[in-house]
Amino acid sequence: MMNRILQSIVVAVMTFVAPMAAYGQQVPAEDAPFVIGETLRSFKSHVESSDDYDNKAKSFIGKTWDERVAEEDLDGFIVEALAVLSPAFLEGLEQYEDGEYDKSFERMSGLGENKDPYIAANANVFAIKSLIEQDKFVIAGERLDAFLADTTAVDLYTQFAAEMAYTRAYVALQELEFDRAEDLFKKMLAQFPDASGRLRFSAQQILIELKGREPESIDEVADLMAYAGRRLSQYETGPPVKTRQERAIELLDKLIEEAEQREQSGSSGGAGGAGGSPGGQSQGPSTPMEDSALPGGQAGEAYLRSKKTAKPGEQWGAMPPAEREKILQALRDSFPSRYRQLVEQYYQELSKQP
Repeated sequence: MMNRILQSIVVAVMTFVAPMAAYGQQVPAEDAPFVIGETLRSFKSHVESSDDYDNKAKSFIGKTWDERVAEEDLDGFIVEALAVLSPAFLEGLEQYEDGEYDKSFERMSGLGENKDPYIAANANVFAIKSLIEQDKFVIAGERLDAFLADTTAVDLYTQFAAEMAYTRAYVALQELEFDRAEDLFKKMLAQFPDASGRLRFSAQQILIELKGREPESIDEVADLMAYAGRRLSQYETGPPVKTRQERAIELLDKLIEEAEQREQSGSSGGAGGAGGSPGGQSQGPSTPMEDSALPGGQAGEAYLRSKKTAKPGEQWGAMPPAEREKILQALRDSFPSRYRQLVEQYYQELSKQP
């Protein structure tokens, strides 16, 4: 199930094709008018009036603002500007983009208490994103719940309101809270009709996959195994992990038993008496299959895949790690490197000044 969902996200993100009418969403027109929202206007005023920022940096941000408004492109502007205005925030951003997620989390968590509300809110966003990149979904979910308990910060001080709503739903999905994930994705789509195509198309496709989910299937076994494996990799061995491991084994035993019963039923209906083979001997196994035990790691995933005919999307788990990483890289919202270009431009201008 999760494998199919993940590949569906890949298709939605990389092709921007999804049945939008399923939940009443429309693709925004390409010629939609350029509008500067209140969050961006307030940020510009904050920078101009703040005594905490270097005057040369403020001047540079003002000039960049005018250029970007003329280009009708202010996407990501707040984070890019903060990278110029705050060396500590820039350090956390660079660590995030360079894949040093543990260091980025530490840096951004510290900045999450900054007196500047824009630095604090955006640092909290990247602290959460760093946890997601490390598959630490439980901690990420806890921080998201605390961060979104009062949406003032994310709404007023960041450009990540829609993404954080999407991320909360995604974390619920990773924690196998399927009903909650479905509810959160629907709320995200209703609350943010103007969210980016990347987020909306992914959410739409996940909802379609969730609607077709089959409980107590081999897909659920794979989901439970993936969950347990991820938590064990974080050295978590508590009751949630144990419960899901036991549930996976229970389901696998049930599926094996059902498969054996179907096989016996099919062979008993053939010619030649019981078993339908010459001499009345059954074509099935000479001895019953022993109770199942889940193999671990990649071998376990391969074992599960070998027990069924592959369905669309289920080959995701069979892809070589390098190929999967290429696709995941396309999905990650790793921040565009444009902020680095902006920082370089700023220091180049500083070097020209007397």
